[in-house]
Amino acid sequence: SKRLLDDVSKANFLQTFSYKLSKRPPYDLVMVSDDNALDVALAHQAQLFPRTPIVFLAINDVQKAIDMDHNPWVTGVVEALSPVATVELMRSLQPGLREVVVVADATPSGQADQASVKGLLKRFPDIDFKVLSLGEMSWTELAERLATLGRRTAVLRLVAFRDKDGTAFDHREAVALMMKSSAAPVYGLRETDVQAGVVGGVVVSHHEQGRQAALIAEKVLQGTPISSIKVLRESPNRPIFYYPALNRFHISLADLPPDSLVLKKPASLAEQYAGFVVGALAIILLLVAFITYLMLQIVARRRVERALAERARRFEGLIRTSAEVAGRIEVEETLSAIAEEAAKLLGVEGAGFRLLEGDDLVVAGRYGLAKEVMNKPTLKVGESLSGLVAREGRTLAVPDVRADDRLHPDHKVRAISLRIVCYLGTPLRYRGGLIGVLNVYGKQRHVFDEEEKALLQAFADHAAIAIEKARLY
Repeated sequence: SKRLLDDVSKANFLQTFSYKLSKRPPYDLVMVSDDNALDVALAHQAQLFPRTPIVFLAINDVQKAIDMDHNPWVTGVVEALSPVATVELMRSLQPGLREVVVVADATPSGQADQASVKGLLKRFPDIDFKVLSLGEMSWTELAERLATLGRRTAVLRLVAFRDKDGTAFDHREAVALMMKSSAAPVYGLRETDVQAGVVGGVVVSHHEQGRQAALIAEKVLQGTPISSIKVLRESPNRPIFYYPALNRFHISLADLPPDSLVLKKPASLAEQYAGFVVGALAIILLLVAFITYLMLQIVARRRVERALAERARRFEGLIRTSAEVAGRIEVEETLSAIAEEAAKLLGVEGAGFRLLEGDDLVVAGRYGLAKEVMNKPTLKVGESLSGLVAREGRTLAVPDVRADDRLHPDHKVRAISLRIVCYLGTPLRYRGGLIGVLNVYGKQRHVFDEEEKALLQAFADHAAIAIEKARLY
């Protein structure tokens, strides 16, 4: 919009832009930046953007921006310099400040900047303000004057690009000359000044202007009526500083405002090696995860190995029991040997048999604590735990006999005195008929699993064979 210098260019632009807009769907929202762009948008709002929300930013004409509160389709962000806040910043960073030298040129922009800082004289009566105008001196003369400044002085750079001789420098060249020459810290009012190398200031930040305008646009696009959003009248300026300049004038970072942004600040060790640290931590976490996986695999393998070893031990016990059955004829002796093997393989303290004789279950071979807990010579089928196994013809497991009323009272008293807790019993069968019961007793509460029940049944089967073998002979 700043390139529309005459009526012909303005007409051509309007015709081209109108044609383009007529060939596409209407915009949901339009954003304009700078005064010229807003002027064009407002002048042709009905033609170009009818009933379309317009959000502006970087508007220097504050009153024009504020007046947009009366336009139901326009709102945005004001751009205004912060000379007062910047001078207050100078005083906080330079205790004892007595003089501020204002540098500007004779261009319209430079003069406008000078007009905007006139109020400083009344606001800070204890500070002497002097103006060095490039409209009255050359760059060389300015450099000589800046070199003579004292330690109680600060420099405020306004628009200053062209000297009295017409010699013009670009932004970085102008700031570089001033910073190289000045014996006092040089401050600015625009983020571009700080980026070029001045100490800093409470500056117009185009990044922050854009961010605030984007937040307004987001609200509108999410459904908030633009007419309900007032113009942001306070320019969203912020303190920004240039680290090399701070360092040159011995201004501590600790003295800066809390929300300051410092450009070109050397990275701390943590920041410098952040990538390395993150990478190292990632590797360490991967190694820890891998080691944990290996440990879990080792634990699982050892668990399997123990299970296999236990099964092998039980298998060997069954083989020994088979050998006992095959090599002996005496029933009592054989059953005692089977009871001992069963107790050891199941990890309990006692085991014993009761054989069926009519309606009675008679004590037979016993091992360990079973010799004491099975102290009643005979039981009826259905009496106590052994009798239940015989009556129901199935395996019975009791994790804690102390809480089980099915145990014979005399046996319970005996079991408690002997600290017997768990019980497992299984029927002895031969060719489908019940011939007895095999019982095991342990001192620890234990829930017998299916594998343990199957093992005890295997011992019972061996015992049944031994019994029938003895009866044959």
